Amino acid sequence: MPDKEIWRDNLLRLGVPENLSNQAADILSRQDAGELPYPLPEPEQHIVSSAWQWYAAKRRQEES
Repeated sequence: MPDKEIWRDNLLRLGVPENLSNQAADILSRQDAGELPYPLPEPEQHIVSSAWQWYAAKRRQEES
């Protein structure tokens, strides 16, 4: 179960901006610890989805 620093480092390595990486890492680590439910509530899910969309858009741009 990854901790917050691992989530953050992985997101940063994927090119997700620092602020968004920090927010998403906090949410994902809290979910792993059982503090947040599966699926995530909408505000938290939006942040995690935004991090994924940022990574996906960056990847598409690099492939072009």
